[in-house]
Amino acid sequence: MQVDIDFNKKPIVVGKDGKDVYFKDIWPSTEEIAENQLSVPTAKLYSWDSNSTYIHEPPYFKNMTMDPLGPHGVEDANCLMNFGDSITTDHISPAGSIHKDSPAAKYLVEHGVDRKDFNSYGSCSLENGVKAVIAKSFERIHRSNLVGMGIVPLCFKSGEDADTLGLTGHELYTIDLPIRPGQDVTIQTDTKKSFTCTIRFDTEVTKAGGEKWKLMSDSEKAPYVAKAGKRKAEYDIALAAFNKTLVHVYGFCEFTSTDKWTGKYRLH
Repeated sequence: MQVDIDFNKKPIVVGKDGKDVYFKDIWPSTEEIAENQLSVPTAKLYSWDSNSTYIHEPPYFKNMTMDPLGPHGVEDANCLMNFGDSITTDHISPAGSIHKDSPAAKYLVEHGVDRKDFNSYGSCSLENGVKAVIAKSFERIHRSNLVGMGIVPLCFKSGEDADTLGLTGHELYTIDLPIRPGQDVTIQTDTKKSFTCTIRFDTEVTKAGGEKWKLMSDSEKAPYVAKAGKRKAEYDIALAAFNKTLVHVYGFCEFTSTDKWTGKYRLH
């Protein structure tokens, strides 16, 4: 790749008329730039547009102060989402194209956006002001990500879950959070139900790291984000290579007259 090109002397392309086109030929003049100047807001804070079809003010930005509040409990919180087992972040915050029948598509159409201009979902999750997540278990990276974003991961006690406790997701939840790693915390609902969960801050370092991360600027986070992205790319490559080595098993079983499994499988 040539990196010492003098665009004043070397053309960048040959036009349809066979003549050389130089960089100076396509560069706008000062007058042209002045004619197309965009208005620049003078306010120090971003002015959110309630009619925007791209970005809305996150609820956790409202009433935010320069000094973090520190660890505190959750009072009368709504259940934003109530899922079954084996849920991934892709189920909660999808990435990719916007389906024509999705709520997002309906919102865009109502705001005058043609389907051809739908663009796509972002690849990052939107936390919607989430304060805590309660689950039977967490995948390691997901638990760490929650902690890093200041969201409290809580685990049901063994043998318990939303169904066994009779939770519908329509309750209001109050969580007492004097935070210590591995501590049991009591959760109460407005329907007078009370149950215990284990807080999944596994170490004091994890807790301190999550608080420190929230205080860091984007430039301070950048090296860590880049390193994490590199590690994820390496993991994805390794996982794809591993998946190619897997043997897909389609199982079927036969029963004898005594209802004992004969253990027959077919490999494909």
